[in-house]
Amino acid sequence: MQRLYFDIHNGTGLTEDHEGQAMPIEEARAFAIRSIRSILSDEVLHGMLDVTGRIEIRTGSGESMGRVKFDEAIEMRLR
Repeated sequence: MQRLYFDIHNGTGLTEDHEGQAMPIEEARAFAIRSIRSILSDEVLHGMLDVTGRIEIRTGSGESMGRVKFDEAIEMRLR
């Protein structure tokens, strides 16, 4: 198990994850999706929804382990 970091890139800029989470890489995408859904649910409560962001998953040494775009974490139905 390794420590992974989940940096958020959205309309407010870059929010770097300085603490990270210890987890198997196989769980990282699901964790990022849950995090995105939490961010978006807060936005909706404030009357806005911006799905143009992403979460970059990286190791402590900076190696990229993938990314999840906000619009991949939800299914939007308009009308």
